[in-house]
Amino acid sequence: MAFAVRDEDDILDLKLRHHLDCGFSHFHIINHGSDDGCADILARYVDLNCVSLIQKHRDAPASNSWIAELMDAARARNSSAYLTICDTDEFIFPQKPLADVMDGETAYAL
Repeated sequence: MAFAVRDEDDILDLKLRHHLDCGFSHFHIINHGSDDGCADILARYVDLNCVSLIQKHRDAPASNSWIAELMDAARARNSSAYLTICDTDEFIFPQKPLADVMDGETAYAL
């Protein structure tokens, strides 16, 4: 899963825990200069080796090129068969365990 975050410490930990419980194993995240508690939350997950973090300065304009940067980071890690790109406040609720859904033919069924 990949997304950018900025000052969303109120939902960030919940999002990461929820998606780990659903079967996601790694997150590629851009921290867009958060000045709330996001950095501390992200550091915990980096330490657990389930977050790859890209830091962007708060004044850097958000860009569509960030999607490509997140995809490149996932490819470089070379361990993801699938990549979901979403917003921090978007949650996925799979109807089946991800291992069953992500078989290459039914990924759209999420």
